[in-house]
Amino acid sequence: MEATTTIINHPVPVSSFPTITGVDVEELVSAFFSGKSQRTIESYRRDLQTFCEFLDVPGIGDAVHRLFLGTHREANLTALKYRQHLIEVRKLKPKSVNRHLASLRSLVGLGQSLGLIPWKLAIKNQKTRELNLAAPDPGGIKRLIKAAGLKDNKTSKRNVALCLVLYTAGLRRNEAISLTYPEDVSLERNVISVLGKGKTEKQEIILPEKTVAALQEWLDVRGCEPGPVFINLDRAGKGDGRLTGRSVHRIIQSLGKKIGYDDLHPHALRRGAITSLLKKAKGIYDVEECLDFSRHADVSTMMLYRKRNDSQENQAAMSRMLAVDL
Repeated sequence: MEATTTIINHPVPVSSFPTITGVDVEELVSAFFSGKSQRTIESYRRDLQTFCEFLDVPGIGDAVHRLFLGTHREANLTALKYRQHLIEVRKLKPKSVNRHLASLRSLVGLGQSLGLIPWKLAIKNQKTRELNLAAPDPGGIKRLIKAAGLKDNKTSKRNVALCLVLYTAGLRRNEAISLTYPEDVSLERNVISVLGKGKTEKQEIILPEKTVAALQEWLDVRGCEPGPVFINLDRAGKGDGRLTGRSVHRIIQSLGKKIGYDDLHPHALRRGAITSLLKKAKGIYDVEECLDFSRHADVSTMMLYRKRNDSQENQAAMSRMLAVDL
């Protein structure tokens, strides 16, 4: 009787498996994490640990062995059941499901690139809602900052500085809350340093005078001691007092309601900045220069922020230009 093994309760003959004899799986896993930022590494580790728990194996190396010793069909069956597990057992939202699957695909992709397996996972993502790119226009941002500064107290000064940093520097929420004083802030040079999404080195961003002034006012009342720039003023001795992403969400959402926005998110300020920039920069800065501001990985992602009606107006104008010669 031919020996068998099992991958997710599906028996397959051992003889049908390719081998990865001589490969140090731990070195493979180490190579997978190398060159990535600490935040990215932590995210991948959390996602892959979920996969390990699903397989009921102790570590990522064991999961690699289990997956790579299977056929393409077996790997896809495993991934399919894993997706089902994430949805039905873990109760994850589609975006989180897709992130977990992306982490698994990346690991498998490295295995293929190294010649350990001849296939890639073909499992599809969970369907998500259409990307919401709604964002306040400059008038809305101005009203938001005014609402943030209505009271002359520490909370108002912090919130004004936070809104201006998010908008004028086009920061992501995590980039703003990760700012640490004084290592990431040089107001003498009008500069902050941020670790961008997926990056391993910090990048300097030059701030406009209005944002520098707001940051200076906030730091004057915050105090000059080293630590997180944006702190929770209601904290009860928790950690270093750094604002969490959830706290920033609550702040922006609360300010948004004061000016008529039902559910304003911190990322809407970044979206608003990029959308306004793409409109204002026409004829002054090219697309690549706008990409330097947005810090997206590629132009196609940034261009999603164009307002559709502007795009249609541009298309109509271009069509008229072509028709002139006819």
